[in-house]
Amino acid sequence: AKETRDVLVVELRRLGALVTEVPAYQTRRIEDGVVRLREALASGAVDAVTFTSSSTARNFAEQFSDEERRAWRGRVAVASIGPITAATAAEYGLATDVMPGEYTIPALARALADYFARAAWNAGRRPRRSV
Repeated sequence: AKETRDVLVVELRRLGALVTEVPAYQTRRIEDGVVRLREALASGAVDAVTFTSSSTARNFAEQFSDEERRAWRGRVAVASIGPITAATAAEYGLATDVMPGEYTIPALARALADYFARAAWNAGRRPRRSV
């Protein structure tokens, strides 16, 4: 990714490897849909937001004010793929509720499903359908 940590490159170079960085993708913020997302979050139609990288957490959070993010606290579950992403979300006041033990997208999906299954069981109801 174009906006990634350079841990791997630094370590490979330290070990003597010649490294040429070629970004395979770039995370970009898309403005379309933000109004609908804002309305959905404000109305309570969203059960969870998921972050698969620090850049997704940052790009999401920067679309909304501190006040908007505070209003969702406790109402919208935050799922982060791993501790680094969770730390970035926390910088914006988005405390992670769901984080898998294995930092992969399939594991994140399973952890989120388990989270809502437990929540529904504890509340005696099914969660709302997300938009």
